This record gives sequence, C-alpha cells and structure tokens, in this order.
Amino acid sequence: QQFYESTGKSAATKLRNHADDLIWERYLGRPGMRSQEDLETIYANVGRKLLLPLTFEVSWLKASTKVSALSYRYPKNNQVKVHGLLANGNVPECVIEYELLYWLLTTSGISNWKQIQAIVHERGLIDICVAAGSWKSSKWQKFRKINHPLYNG
Repeated sequence: QQFYESTGKSAATKLRNHADDLIWERYLGRPGMRSQEDLETIYANVGRKLLLPLTFEVSWLKASTKVSALSYRYPKNNQVKVHGLLANGNVPECVIEYELLYWLLTTSGISNWKQIQAIVHERGLIDICVAAGSWKSSKWQKFRKINHPLYNG
C-alpha cells in the first residue's frame, strides 16, 4: 500500500511540475517579456560595468508560488536563476542588474558588504542598487501576487 501511495505521489508531482512548466513557458512567451537572450545581454553588460568575467550561466527561474527571492545561485550547476517574473517588461531593468551584480561579485570572491559597496560606488553603479532596492521593498511582493502565473495561470 505504502509503495503505491509514494509512487502515485511521485507521478502526481511530476505531472504537476510539467503543468507548471507549461504555464511558465506560456507566461515567458507573452509579448513584452524579456527573453533568455535579453537576460544574457543584461548579464554581459553588468559584467562589463564591473570589469569582471562572466563566471556562471543565467536563466529564468520557473518559480513555485512559495519562492519569494528574486534570484538563486545553484553552485553545483554553476548557474544563477532569476525569478521568471522579472522577465516582465514592467519590472525595471535595474532590478535584474542588481541581482546579477550581487552574484557576480560574490562568485568572484567579494562577499563582504563593505567591499561590495566600495566597488559599486567605484564603478558608478549606486543608482542601480538604490533603484532596485526601492522597487524590491515597495513593489515586489504585490507584483508577485498579482502577476505570478501559477496564481493566475
């Protein structure tokens, strides 16, 4: 009995994950969304501004409704995944830039906040950080609830 229950749950979970992926693909394919290529271009530009090599792969995260962070690092795969909602053209580009800026610096061995702040100031990127922080603190949670495709799929 237990075997069949666990197998059934596993199959049901796989089916749900597949359905969620399809919903995300439809969402990311809508007009006005940033593409994977757009994300990679933003990443390259951030690397250029920081004078750092690109040290990881980037992609859109097809996040569950429980995921509230704007990005995650997956060291085993050498990836950073940016929450798929940030592909929405209504999200300021600086929010994505900040997420990638943070991960580029920390994966380059710069994890002390004082060092990060010094580099951000030195490279003239403070406005990006301030604007991104403002959007994240004032708009992100409401934006996530209103726009998440798994809430509204």
